[in-house]
Formats: sequence, C-alpha cells, structure tokens
Amino acid sequence: MNFILDIPLPLRFGIIAILGLFYAAAVNWGIYQLSFFHRHIGPWSKQKPDTGSYCWSDCIPIVGWWRLRRFNSQFGKFFWVRPLLLEIGLPVFLVWLYQFEINGGLLPQQNSIRRLLPAMQPALHVQYLAHALLLWGMCVATFIDFDEQLIPDWVTVPGVLLGLLGSAYLTGWHLFIVDRSNVLQAKLASIHACTPGEWRSWLDGEQGLWLALFCYSGWCFGLLDRRWIARRGISKAIQYFLARLVRYRPWFVIVVLLWIIGIIAIVLAYQTKSVNWQALISALIGMAIAGGIVWAVRIVASNALGIEAMGFGDVTLMAMIGTFIGWQPSLLVFFLAPLTSLLFVLIAWFLTGKKDYPFGPYLCFATLILLLGWDGIWNRWAATVFELGTVLLAILLIALVAMGVMLTSWRWIRDRFIFGGE
Repeated sequence: MNFILDIPLPLRFGIIAILGLFYAAAVNWGIYQLSFFHRHIGPWSKQKPDTGSYCWSDCIPIVGWWRLRRFNSQFGKFFWVRPLLLEIGLPVFLVWLYQFEINGGLLPQQNSIRRLLPAMQPALHVQYLAHALLLWGMCVATFIDFDEQLIPDWVTVPGVLLGLLGSAYLTGWHLFIVDRSNVLQAKLASIHACTPGEWRSWLDGEQGLWLALFCYSGWCFGLLDRRWIARRGISKAIQYFLARLVRYRPWFVIVVLLWIIGIIAIVLAYQTKSVNWQALISALIGMAIAGGIVWAVRIVASNALGIEAMGFGDVTLMAMIGTFIGWQPSLLVFFLAPLTSLLFVLIAWFLTGKKDYPFGPYLCFATLILLLGWDGIWNRWAATVFELGTVLLAILLIALVAMGVMLTSWRWIRDRFIFGGE
C-alpha cells in the first residue's frame, strides 16, 4: 500500500481517471453480456448486427460508442447515449469518490479522529476499493433491472463472494464508526454485527462458527430453484420441491460446489484465525439479514396481494450489499429505498401511466446515498436507533405483520369495490 501513497496525488487522480474509463467499459460489458437476455450491443459481442461489422476502434472508451451510432437502425436511434454517458460520468465520479474517501469524508467529523487520518490511509484505500467494486455491481444490476426487470445471479453471486473475501482478508473493508464502549475516550472502529452491543466474544466461539455456516448455507439454498406446490398434498409437494432443486443440473452443481468450498473456507478461517474473523462473520450476518428482510417482505407481500410483489433478484442484490456494508446499514438502505423511488415513480406514472417499476435500482441508489452521507446518517440518529438491540428486531417483526394485514385488507377492498364490478 505504501507504494500507492508514495505516488503524487495529482498523478493518482490521473491513474484513477484512466482506469475509470476501463471500469466504465466493464460496466457496459456487464449490462449487455450478463443480462438474462444477452444482447449483442457493443464491440465485445460474439454476435454481430444484421448489417455492418465491429472494428478495433469501437473498443475505445467513449469514442467507440459515438462510432457505434452507425447501428442505429438495428438497436434504436439513441441506444449509444446511455453507455457513452456512463463512460464519461463514472471515471469522473470515481476520482471524486477517491478524493472524498481518502480525505475522511466517510469518517466521523471529530477533531480527535481527524488527527488519525494519515495513519488510516491504507484502510481508507481498502474501503475505496470495496466501494468501487460494490458500485460496479450496483450499476450493472440497476440497468439490467431497468431493461428487463430482472437481476441475474451472474452479477450478485460474484459480488457476494468478493464481499466475503474482502471482509476476510483486507482491513478497512467495512464502514467506520465511533466506538463508544469506552466512556472515557471515543475511538474509531469498523462497524460490526454486534454494533452496538457486547456479544463479540460470543461470535468468536463455536456459536459464531455455527451461525456463519447457517448464514452461508441459507444463501446457497436461496440460489437454487425452489417451488412449493401443495395442491396435491404434502407428499407431492416435497417431491416437486426436490425435483425443482435439481432441475437445472449445471446450476445445481455450481451452487453445491460453492457451498462445499465456502463451508470449508469458513471452517478453516475459524480454526486458524489467520483472517479477520470478526469482519468475515459480520459480512455473513449482513448478507443473511439484508437478503432475509427483503425475502420476508417478498413472501408476505406476494401472499397478501396475490401477485409477485418483488423479484428474487432484489433478495440476492441486498445480500450482496449486506456483505459490503453490514446488516445495520442494509436496514437503513431498505427503508431509504422507497423514499428515493417515490418522486421518480410518481413523475413517470404521471407522464407514461406505467405502474410497474423495478425496486432494485432504488436499493442501489439508497445504498449510494447512505455511503456518501454515512457520518451524518449514522452518528446523528441511526446509532441511537440501533441501541434498541433485540427490541429493534421485535419492532421489525411487528412491522412485517402489520404490513401483511394492511396489504391483505387492500387486496380485499381492491377485489370487491374497485375491480370487483368489472
């Protein structure tokens, strides 16, 4: 890390800007090549348009998309505008984000902590890397979700694995907070699964290992194709359920291999303690709770309304976000997302009359808002809320039940008084 810090700051900005061009090109590649319905937009595609051909100059960031206007007849008049703007905007944003983070923009703005800034540069650079990787995954997921209202596992699964690996082996991966466990002197610490709380020693024991294995196994199970069809009895439901799990054999084999390798890696990490076990288990709990809360809302809302309320891609997306930022910030993201979507959805509904919009992009946008405003959001009010501890989990459970009751009531009113007479 020292060799990076030895590079003059203006030169670092230039390097990040250049790398940002290829980063943005990788975002565009992911949007068009990792989507569920692969599209041959872009010079990297193995498929070619009906007329014309690609050439090496089409691969040049920004310039290449301007040149690809010649395929307007195949892809639409302005198909090249969005990828071109991404390749202009993302490098600029990455440079700004780098300056913001290494200058302590995400740290508590206290003089006693600001004095630690020079010594924290290695950790802040690791955190910048984490947020750049998370941003890549969120950008790709956002635009695929806008295009197809789907979020492919090929985006979120590697994102989860990167989040877990970074948590385990790189110090500074998670957000920093003020640790107030010492009433005489506040100090800086990474947010933890037990923040605030005194259960860290519990997670260091065998209970923590079993919890980590449970969280990881639950994520792998969630990736499989699951269907519960109880119309013909429990026996048939179990038979159909097991058959669906192995229906797509290549994907089933991939998930099982991921599960086996992950279980072995987690056990070795616990036994050797050669990795940052506390950060790793925090990432696993963040993955489980972030994905689990969306999964629970999806089940309750879908059963209450009688239609699919949220896609399972939102579940895997939040699981990915949870590995990078932890469960506490993930809950804040989940409650911020409807607020970020409200204005856009209302305007779009007024202009187009369209009512159905994907939720994934707003989860990503809320995550970005949370990261950029982390100090103000956490230290001014959120930290106090999470001091409720287990009471907070009880409140969430009550809110989930209340949501189910309200949505069921709305469905009854809708079916009988709004659409019942049609």
